[in-house]
Amino acid sequence: MFKAIWKLGAHDIELAKSIRRAVFIEEMGLPESEVFDARDAYSAHLEVFEEDTLEPIATARMYPDFARDNCDCCAVPATHIGEIAVMKQYRDTNQYYDFALRMLLYKAQSLSGQKLVADIFPSELPFYEAFGFKSTDENTTAGKIRVAVDKEKVRMQGECHTN
Repeated sequence: MFKAIWKLGAHDIELAKSIRRAVFIEEMGLPESEVFDARDAYSAHLEVFEEDTLEPIATARMYPDFARDNCDCCAVPATHIGEIAVMKQYRDTNQYYDFALRMLLYKAQSLSGQKLVADIFPSELPFYEAFGFKSTDENTTAGKIRVAVDKEKVRMQGECHTN
């Protein structure tokens, strides 16, 4: 059985950082500067782990996208979701990736902002499209594409995407 918890800010997110380090830096070879940044301090972090052994399974994060701030009474019109990382031994199906994305989408519904955005790898596009996201023309970091959806247009299907 697994357990999922939310943590706010950069305090006590060692599990999330260890998963991101293993997946993004050690496996994928991304530079540390693209994996850890100042946004950790104001992100909501999802940590998924084995309940009995505390073995890490997956992580994800979300944060207000201040770059889209229209300065209208400090409104933040977008929430950035992503950085979903699943440990290699738990990737035989996509159930934990699907679970993490659903948790982000569910949590985002209670936050301010009208739009959800994510910078994703092209291989992740089918998962996001299934929930209503569409590619945008915006520039992102190397090798990623930006997708977005209005919160009221998110599709939360009943079936999990396991392959």
